[in-house]
Amino acid sequence: MSSTYWTFRAELVDRPGGLAAASGAIADLGANILDVDVHLLDHDRVADDLVVELPHWAEPGAVEHALRTAGADAITGRRLDHHDLVDGQVRTLDVAAMYARSDRTLDDLASALAQLLGSDDHWISEPGAPLTAPVVAEARDTGGPAVGTEPRIHLGGRRGTPRADVLAVPTPHGNVVVLARRHPCFSTTEVARAGALAQLAASLTERRPETNPRPLG
Repeated sequence: MSSTYWTFRAELVDRPGGLAAASGAIADLGANILDVDVHLLDHDRVADDLVVELPHWAEPGAVEHALRTAGADAITGRRLDHHDLVDGQVRTLDVAAMYARSDRTLDDLASALAQLLGSDDHWISEPGAPLTAPVVAEARDTGGPAVGTEPRIHLGGRRGTPRADVLAVPTPHGNVVVLARRHPCFSTTEVARAGALAQLAASLTERRPETNPRPLG
């Protein structure tokens, strides 16, 4: 049997040797770590995104157990296909290029942000609409992305989710794109990437068609 590819996100206390311990625990299983992306969560915690090649005899649960033994928590895993085997920067550029080639409507921007960040649900908050979360008000007030945790926000057609992590991104149209997922929380790196995509959308919106050159003769 061939290997399988997985991505795991694990949260760790930001201290020397933490990532090395997690990486070593995975290597002890005979798995190969292909890529690591580290996200700052707050002043003392980070989230590590690990792309792992698993040999056929290794189970994903063994990786999660190894990470937990190494001191990680809030661990999630997802199987990848070959289309997913790109790093975060390349993925960001791919999504930005896809958006630039689209009709660049508000729905296109919302879909691009959802694809970039892998949200469980997303929607558009119109100007003047009732606020679904305080982070929407913060995004409108500051003009930049805002993050928060909401205890009972609408997710995937169901209410009563124990918690949802929310990212609100203001758009050049005056609306706010709201992205939510059950886990993991949106990292500083992801917020920056969402903000950069929104800035690209604003730049493209502000562009004016060039004036026609003066005819010769």
